Amino acid sequence: MDTLLQALAEPTRLAILDLLDRNGEMACAQAYGALGLSKANSSHHFRILREAGAIRATMRGRDLYTRIRTEDLDVRFPGLISAILAGWRTGKVDQ
Repeated sequence: MDTLLQALAEPTRLAILDLLDRNGEMACAQAYGALGLSKANSSHHFRILREAGAIRATMRGRDLYTRIRTEDLDVRFPGLISAILAGWRTGKVDQ
């Protein structure tokens, strides 16, 4: 739980999760393009989210696709991701 919450304490990573939640699985290049991040910066944030268990990445050809591990996270921490994203969207979490 500590690692996950630390990963979600960064506004850029919350923006990544929000984008993935709204769009489902996305190529990492699409996600960092949509957020206006550099490849290096986005790679750093995606790695932290992966290591915290928030997202899953899958290679397809030459592209890396990422999605939120919603089902796995809801088993361990019911409603946590939904509540955090709802707070993010309503401005109750610093943006």
